[in-house]
Amino acid sequence: MNKILAITTATTKVATLPAKMLDFTLKYNLNQIDDILIITDFHSEEIERVCNKYNVKFIKTSKFYENGATFDKGKVISNVLKNIKNQWVLHIDCDILLPKSFKDQINKLTLDKNKLYGARRIMFKNLENVKKWFDFNESPQTLSDLIPYGYCWGYFQLFNMDSAQIRLSDPNNIYPASGHVGDSDGWFRNKWGIMKEKDYKKDKFLPSAEDLMVAGNIEELPFLVGHLGDSNVTLNNNQDFFN
Repeated sequence: MNKILAITTATTKVATLPAKMLDFTLKYNLNQIDDILIITDFHSEEIERVCNKYNVKFIKTSKFYENGATFDKGKVISNVLKNIKNQWVLHIDCDILLPKSFKDQINKLTLDKNKLYGARRIMFKNLENVKKWFDFNESPQTLSDLIPYGYCWGYFQLFNMDSAQIRLSDPNNIYPASGHVGDSDGWFRNKWGIMKEKDYKKDKFLPSAEDLMVAGNIEELPFLVGHLGDSNVTLNNNQDFFN
């Protein structure tokens, strides 16, 4: 059985939408994860309220904004990871919904502790379609015209703290700091190898093997995760998704 700790960063300093996203995803994801830790700041009362609502552990830190950073996700994640040993960790964004078969599927797999695992995401344009996918098992192909793309990015990264890649990292920079929301997840992924993806044909829903080239210990998991809105909906604070 693969016991997993999920780590999510969420604040409302730049945008208020993360609290709504977290409120929606936690009620589903809690059934699929053994333990969840939310990292937030000292100014995000709505995030704290959501965590208390679901009895989820959270910590508050000012490291997000040290040295003039706008949102240093990497620094705060590293600060947490350096105290975790011999455990599977899932870094997951607050707007990601795990499939309801997640725990069953993960426990059927023999995971390699020296690999980094990712999953493709399907971008849902509205909440109704998300519920159809999750509650009624409706194919995402009928609910969205966007193919799932990109894996092993920061929205979903599963790794073991006893991996060689982690053990060889600077304990204070396991998840590389970047000063802002971008770059850290790509730099972290590159500890396991360099990934290059070709352009997908519009008529293809899932990529074939020849569409994907991977060097190193990076592996795609055999399921999709749901993404609430497009890739920038949270950053842009687009409240229309919940209307």
